[in-house]
Amino acid sequence: MVDDQKKLQDDNKVIDEIQKQFEVLFSTPQYLQMNQIIKNTKCLINEANEDTIIIQSIKLTMIRKLQV
Repeated sequence: MVDDQKKLQDDNKVIDEIQKQFEVLFSTPQYLQMNQIIKNTKCLINEANEDTIIIQSIKLTMIRKLQV
């Protein structure tokens, strides 16, 4: 029983240390900057996809008008 408690305490210390390391890792300016770059890139990709859909719709409309 005592061994189990000691192991549990040791495990908790390891988990606490891992949590601290993740907090440090994800609070660095480099991580925050990279995260913002990724968000901006995703936004640009979504905008490009929306623009492509609009352009395709315009092309289809023009083709239909030319066929009439």
